Amino acid sequence: KDLTVHIAVVICNVGLREGLSMIKSAVIFTFAKLHFHIFTENHLQGAIRERLKEISDMSSQSFTYNIMPVKFPKRKEHVWKMLFRPCTSQGLFLPDMLVNTDSLIYLDTDILFTRPPEDLWNFFNKFNASQLAALVPESEDAPTGWYNKFALHPYYGQLGINSGVMLMNLTRMRKVNWSDIVLKIYRTYKSGILLGDQDILNIIFYFHPEMIYTLTCDWNYRPDHCRFGHNDCKHADGNGISVLHGNRQIFHKDDCPPFRIFYDVICSYDFKLGIAKGIYEPLKQRLPGVPYIGYCNKMWESMIMIMKANLRKYTQQQQ
Repeated sequence: KDLTVHIAVVICNVGLREGLSMIKSAVIFTFAKLHFHIFTENHLQGAIRERLKEISDMSSQSFTYNIMPVKFPKRKEHVWKMLFRPCTSQGLFLPDMLVNTDSLIYLDTDILFTRPPEDLWNFFNKFNASQLAALVPESEDAPTGWYNKFALHPYYGQLGINSGVMLMNLTRMRKVNWSDIVLKIYRTYKSGILLGDQDILNIIFYFHPEMIYTLTCDWNYRPDHCRFGHNDCKHADGNGISVLHGNRQIFHKDDCPPFRIFYDVICSYDFKLGIAKGIYEPLKQRLPGVPYIGYCNKMWESMIMIMKANLRKYTQQQQ
């Protein structure tokens, strides 16, 4: 009950609705206190404050937040801001921007929780003395992997890592002069960096594998795991999907309808209904009716598996 889960997100350009939906999903499923560190452009701050007030007024779960402007190293500031996609490299510099924060979960905007975010936070307790970050592999299957086929630089492990979900022990990062490492890696490998911050993280952990704790794929489940005719993420079959990552704009397309349906249900969720009536039942009604077009459409049961197991807790919380 005394736990406060810190979550950081960078919202720029077209990521406003997705970022707010990610925050809403965390508030929906949590039993803990949440604090959000939100980095955004000045013109978006008013809309974010207004929407967070609406969520706070509707939810019985209290949360706090602070909104800060995006900020990059003065040298090559525009280059850093536009690396891969606008503002996505901001997460690399959080240790020096949040000097009073010990640890946090960094998330891309296109993320949705399906379970309490504190369950993800608990992985900090599994870090050994040298580990300062936790991430999920980029791929589970070599024939469909990205880094083993296309990378122009060193990368972590056999198939690389994905930067969409990252636990960060900021205190430990500051002790190893993390920002200096980031800048040095960029200077050395900039000509081969295609995926921005994710490539930089892969290079860092290639040279420092002792710093990373590897999470299983159910904590960052993407359409990449199921769009090639089978489910590469076996953990999702047995354990359910804990975090949905709607990369490739999949929340807004019909390519993988279960992703879009889950996103739509979260966006339209009325806190007054409770999770059972407002989320689980609509998903249970809509997801089985999705026509079989690709293997992603078969993964709907894994999307609601953990939610189903927690329904009694959520009902007790609402009472």
